[in-house]
Amino acid sequence: MLHVNVDNDLELKKENIIKLLSTQVKGIICLNCLSSPDEEELITAIVEVTVDTLLVRFNRDKDMFREIITSTSLVIRDFNESNKVEYVLEGGNILENSEYILEMRKITKSFPGVKALDNVQLKIKKGEVHALMGENGAGKSTLMKILAGLLKQDMGEILIDNKVINIDRPLDAIDNGISMIHQELNPIPEMSVSENIYIGREILYKNTNIVNKKAQREGTKKLLTKLEINISPTILMKNLSIAEMQMIEISKAISYKSNIIIMDEPTSAITDKEVESLFKIIKQLSNEGVSIIYISHKMNEIYRICERITILRDGLFVGSELTKKLSEKNLIKMMVGRELTNIFPKELVKIS
Repeated sequence: MLHVNVDNDLELKKENIIKLLSTQVKGIICLNCLSSPDEEELITAIVEVTVDTLLVRFNRDKDMFREIITSTSLVIRDFNESNKVEYVLEGGNILENSEYILEMRKITKSFPGVKALDNVQLKIKKGEVHALMGENGAGKSTLMKILAGLLKQDMGEILIDNKVINIDRPLDAIDNGISMIHQELNPIPEMSVSENIYIGREILYKNTNIVNKKAQREGTKKLLTKLEINISPTILMKNLSIAEMQMIEISKAISYKSNIIIMDEPTSAITDKEVESLFKIIKQLSNEGVSIIYISHKMNEIYRICERITILRDGLFVGSELTKKLSEKNLIKMMVGRELTNIFPKELVKIS
């Protein structure tokens, strides 16, 4: 990384600075500009150098910087006195300063005869448990399948840490720190717990294609012990209950050491005791900075563990709000588009 400090004596330093830059510095350049009249020339010189990122502290209009980098893919980050990034310029576009680890912007997806998602957005902060709510058919699963690489959006973009990424397949999602616990269980019954957890990323003996099953069993045992799940790594999946299979699926998603974990109705098939264990795991992950996207129709769970809620309705983004500021009545109203005065109305039956 090259640090460049520029003050009102820029004219005395400019020649030497540009000479230094002409050596084709790679990586990151930090530039400290204090409203010097010649800073534009200096920044233009920097843009011509092959660098990945330019950190800029300055007091002048950022439109100047937009003009300079319109034709380049250089990323320019403005930082304040505490070195906190205030905004990002990329290819001439100003990206807002983001406190979000994940942003899904203007996501649109159509299937024959139906638009499942229409300009939907989702913003997730680091370490938060974020509920994704909506009635059946609202678009929740479609949005998450796009994030997990199971579907491809027709329009829109996905950003991780302010950087646009492409997710064309599940492996792309995993490589970007995203894993998903699916509502529909899909274990391989004739394989053991450890084999199911490591499937597709088996541990091999050095310089061979032979699976090191012992290492996988030990890794699985360590993982399950940490999560306080009392299941043997060697037992076949077909011998587990549905609830136990669900806990193994949860463990598998966590084993990827992802930064973002999608949980789609994770408590639908587990006991109350296992629900408590899951909530304990979620709290532990959140404390470690892992973000959880939580899908559930159980209101008590949402209000117990989620910090924020995003609501979809008929494939549209309705809004996002802090859980503590959103009453259950208003949440239901946002989900269904009307106020429900009587969820289970009493019907009058004529006695003949």
